[in-house]
Amino acid sequence: MAVLPSSVAFLLLVSFSLTVNIANSQSFIGVNYGQVADNLPPPSATAKLLQSTSIQKVRLYGSDPAIIKALANTGIGIVIGTANGDIPALASNPSFAKNWINTNMLPFYPASKIILINVGNEVMASGDQNLMNKLLPAMQNVQNALNDVSLGGEIKVSTVHSMGVLKQSEPPSSGRFDPSYEDLIKGLLGFNNATACFALCHQSLPLLCLQKRYKA
Repeated sequence: MAVLPSSVAFLLLVSFSLTVNIANSQSFIGVNYGQVADNLPPPSATAKLLQSTSIQKVRLYGSDPAIIKALANTGIGIVIGTANGDIPALASNPSFAKNWINTNMLPFYPASKIILINVGNEVMASGDQNLMNKLLPAMQNVQNALNDVSLGGEIKVSTVHSMGVLKQSEPPSSGRFDPSYEDLIKGLLGFNNATACFALCHQSLPLLCLQKRYKA
């Protein structure tokens, strides 16, 4: 079993190690790759560390080209993301979405195994109703941009929510969404269902909720 050196302890910026199910019922271990820390090792060292473990998927909080390049030819599935600040433009301007794909994804794929694009991060938690309303149109335009380059079936589009979208989470069998988000969540789930996006699922739902237990 590999021992994590202290110089790469930043990998423990993961909210938690996550075993999740994908559509074909396989399971894997994935981590969040955080960069808000001191003395971070170079991406190349991180890529080697990940290859020495059983970690098969990595979620980036953005689309850092140095990290994406470092993960090329490793076979590790990569989740990249757009900034919340990009959501209004993604929602209103299909050309902006196409340019985002052309700049942040196409130069690296398929050598870097990008499997999912998260549009925004915990948008519901922002409390910005305008931003929340633009989330689904932004996701649709990113999906259309992928379709235009014949990658809509290979790379999925989703978003990430905090546990705050749940009114009740315990026990899991009784979990339900906060009614104030119900219409928005229905739209997002409808989109994910239509695009068969089950790449990062939480309890068989086509979305990812983060439960932040630890902070490095």
